[in-house]
Amino acid sequence: MKHREATQSKNMALTEDVLFETWDSNASFSIPMYFMSFLEVDQHLPEDARYVLCTNAALDKSIESFFTTNQQEDAVLLQLCDDIGATCYQFDRDKPFPNLADTLRDSCLAKLGKLIALYMMKDVLIKFNDALFNTFASLISECLRPLEKEKVESSEISYTIKEVDEPADPSTPVGKLLTAFKREYDMMIEKSKQKKDVTRQLKIRVDRNSFASALSAGDSEWSAKFNVKLHRFYEKFVLVCNSLNEEKLRTQAMTLLPEWCNAEHGTVLDKLQVLLFEAMKSTKPVPVDLKFVREKFMEIELKPSISLVKSRSNEYFTGWIREHPHIKIDPDRLRRSELNSFIASKNAAGMYEFKCSLSMDVSSLIVEQTLSIHQYETLFIDSALYLEKKEMLNMLHDVLSYLRDVDHPTIKVITIRGRFEQENLCEIKNLSERYHQKVVIVMETGIAENFEHENQINLGTVLSYSSKISNIVLENLSKNNKKLSDYNDLKVERFTIHDLTGEAKEQLFHDHENQIIFGTVTPLTSIIHEKDDLSFLLNVLEVLNQPEKMARYDSIEHNYEQIKPWYIHRQFVPLDSPPEEENITRNGNVTYSANSFGQQAEVHFAEMVHYLHDYDKDTMSDVKKTLALSEETQDPPGCWDDENDGKVYIFLNDAGAGKTTYFTWLAWRLSTYDRSLYVIKLMALEYSTDFERLEECGVDHWNDTQIVRLLYRFIHLALFVPSVCRRTIEETDVHRAEADRCAELISLSNGRIVLDETKTKDLIAMQLIELRLFREKFNQKQLVLILDGFDEIAPYYKDVVMKCFAWFARFERIRSVYLSSRPYDFENDLKNAFQNCKMNRLKMLSRQNFIHFLHKYLLLNIEDYRDCEKDQRVNFLTILYVIITDDLKDSVSVPLLLDMVLLTLRPTIREHVNFKSCRASNHLLGNAKLDKLQLMEQFVARKLEIFNTDKSGTTNSSAKTAVAKKKEEQENKRIKQRHTLLAMYALFNSEDRAKLLSGREQAHAIELLEEVMQGEEKTGIISGVRDGIPQFVHRMFAEYFVACWLYQNMARFKQESVFKSQTIWAQPMKQVREFFN
Repeated sequence: MKHREATQSKNMALTEDVLFETWDSNASFSIPMYFMSFLEVDQHLPEDARYVLCTNAALDKSIESFFTTNQQEDAVLLQLCDDIGATCYQFDRDKPFPNLADTLRDSCLAKLGKLIALYMMKDVLIKFNDALFNTFASLISECLRPLEKEKVESSEISYTIKEVDEPADPSTPVGKLLTAFKREYDMMIEKSKQKKDVTRQLKIRVDRNSFASALSAGDSEWSAKFNVKLHRFYEKFVLVCNSLNEEKLRTQAMTLLPEWCNAEHGTVLDKLQVLLFEAMKSTKPVPVDLKFVREKFMEIELKPSISLVKSRSNEYFTGWIREHPHIKIDPDRLRRSELNSFIASKNAAGMYEFKCSLSMDVSSLIVEQTLSIHQYETLFIDSALYLEKKEMLNMLHDVLSYLRDVDHPTIKVITIRGRFEQENLCEIKNLSERYHQKVVIVMETGIAENFEHENQINLGTVLSYSSKISNIVLENLSKNNKKLSDYNDLKVERFTIHDLTGEAKEQLFHDHENQIIFGTVTPLTSIIHEKDDLSFLLNVLEVLNQPEKMARYDSIEHNYEQIKPWYIHRQFVPLDSPPEEENITRNGNVTYSANSFGQQAEVHFAEMVHYLHDYDKDTMSDVKKTLALSEETQDPPGCWDDENDGKVYIFLNDAGAGKTTYFTWLAWRLSTYDRSLYVIKLMALEYSTDFERLEECGVDHWNDTQIVRLLYRFIHLALFVPSVCRRTIEETDVHRAEADRCAELISLSNGRIVLDETKTKDLIAMQLIELRLFREKFNQKQLVLILDGFDEIAPYYKDVVMKCFAWFARFERIRSVYLSSRPYDFENDLKNAFQNCKMNRLKMLSRQNFIHFLHKYLLLNIEDYRDCEKDQRVNFLTILYVIITDDLKDSVSVPLLLDMVLLTLRPTIREHVNFKSCRASNHLLGNAKLDKLQLMEQFVARKLEIFNTDKSGTTNSSAKTAVAKKKEEQENKRIKQRHTLLAMYALFNSEDRAKLLSGREQAHAIELLEEVMQGEEKTGIISGVRDGIPQFVHRMFAEYFVACWLYQNMARFKQESVFKSQTIWAQPMKQVREFFN
């Protein structure tokens, strides 16, 4: 396209003379000159190319009849004419310009003659690929004759001009061609100052193949070829007249610039002009076509809102990839999607609603991946960023107009995120069609949200445990009876794990090979399956990235961390092993003086130890050895796969022996020894409601599937419901209903758990994770059960609990079962229920255990002790050891009693010991004397507190109310009366009891003994009954309660001889007398 401005006169008109200027005149409006240009470029340009000469001059009225107006089919060209106020003219083929064809033909011949002379003089090979030479090839052949005999193998032929020997008529085409040749040749000879006779020695070199091809073409006659070119020129040449002048054109151009240009329009126009001129001046040819102009427009500064959309789109995409690195859909799957069909369609416009079961972010990521198949990109518009939909539609208008104007090479789709009313969708569709751009709307289906919400409400579908829960369940089911399957009619695009690329799946499972879920390590492959919806994978990954959601209320690690600072590792031995011979009591049976340091206000630790050393030569040595040793950790039974002593391990110890603490350590040790173990620790008392219902309905008629479902419920409660027994039954029944609903999908086949995957789509992510983890750990023989405090549910639920847990133990794929209890004469029952079980007991505290316990207690509770040097620690531990064992002897082998001793001594230690100066008050040995009566009263009070709260399921807060405290006082009084009566049976023979107890008291005592034998004694002070004699966990407790009985009944025996009897004054009753006094 050329634009020529008429400068001679404002009213200049294009006449025939102006248009017929010679081809080499370089005149602005020479049609012959433009025809020559047309022949040069036409063969290299598209079929629909047009050759436009634009001017602000008018077309002379006298020649308008030879043109047609406004008949162009090119809408862009017509729009251009309209924009610049011009008229579009084209040659009329039916009424051509007089002499125009002859003029154009003669112009071609003149140029041909000139070129042939030029090529001959410069010895240039003439090729007939050029349109001008090709068109007139047959005419040129008439003017030439070969100089020599042709050589077949040569690629060129040498010719000379025939005119020298045979002059041609100058009015004929041949004559005109030769005339032009001769004129040009003479001019060049004159300029070169060569002699004219050299003509015969010059030759014209012609390319053989192109010349032959031009002559052998279908219609090789030059006149026919010329007419084809002429008619094509008539069709392609457009004369645009009466356009605005330069000043007005600039003004009009600025008004036509799109709104999406940010800078001042004059600046934009200048910048574009510079870009265009630079392209035309480039040493390398640059086609200044529409594509070029659009590319230059893309370099223009955009409106801030459009630039923001582009930058946000990049940020969105980068963020989605970072957040979801494993979401890479297989290209073959994308090609089969309806989304891809829309993108690949030939329609330039259209709107597609992409409804996907995934989140909007992942759905947007899939849109981007689908476009990348076609090397396309998209811009994302987030409707949530706009307060009103109208704002978003205005932005869409700007972006679509920009993309249409520049015909962006890669951005072929606009993606809008959000949910819209039908009215808005119609407006979006209209904009898409108006600007011929495709729009994808990523819809929020709401499936995941609704599904998650409904499943959190519809917890009860199997067994309702009370009328209240039943009503809640039925009401929620009626209100929220939708399932995931109800959304199938929404035409939602679904993607599964199978649809991911192989590399993405491999990386996904590699990155989550050792995933910690509910305290156990498991590969993601055990939770995720190929057929799972990608939405489930995303939900799983989301919760896995939030450890607090994967934590369990009974965190094994947390529970162990609570006891770790003071925990002393315990050794265990077979139950029938003989009692330990080692005594905690220091060697010998000597005592020390409490006032051995005279008037000294303070005594150094070393001096005090030296004094005690005279009475006890071994204690300090034992303390040094103990602190020098690292604590020995014994692997619990069941650690080794090759152990053949069964898989049930039962620990029987008296109350206060540390069974619960040991089982806390045991759970931690097992889970850290093998991270793949799924260790479940159950506190028997927590499940009293479940045991009561099992007792009522019985389990004898159950099958394996029902029992394994029950196990699933127990594990669910252990994982997710803290302090089951401290909640109302209505509260915990909701969790039971949820667990049982999920457990309905479980069945047992050939000893392995099978999950009904056809129904798992109705579960939320956490429920399915829990189910699949349970299946994985059970089938892989990685499930470990620990039941602590079996005695606490006896005698009421003893039988049904033994049946259930014995059934659990019989499952081949349960790895191991651990159970703790007080003896209560349960040994035979447990042996009968658990075949091939291993009976163990924890060893009593050894001297080394005792020293470690003292050391850890002081480290934990006395800050200054932690800062002491090692030798001074040894000195003080020796002192404390002697003080405690001198008063209590081996009774401190009971861990709970030892803890009470230290709690009692702590104020005395803080008052009389200065750890910074390593000195103690000279009254320490005297003031630290333990008041056994006070100690026993504190110990009994603590045991009753445990009984009233921890063992009965009462919360600490509820136990503080006035009514609760009154009831607690009454119950404590009753329990103490029972124990005083039973203590009389423990220390007195039948003859003495007959003297001391009334007939009614003896009858009541027999009833109490029967209750103890049935396991109804829960305080932990009495361990059982043997040969009709109650067994107190330590004789000192029996002595304390006998003293209490004697004190309470002292008035009854003022006239009796009981206090003068040998029984009371015998050596074994010494401690009773001390308590009594």
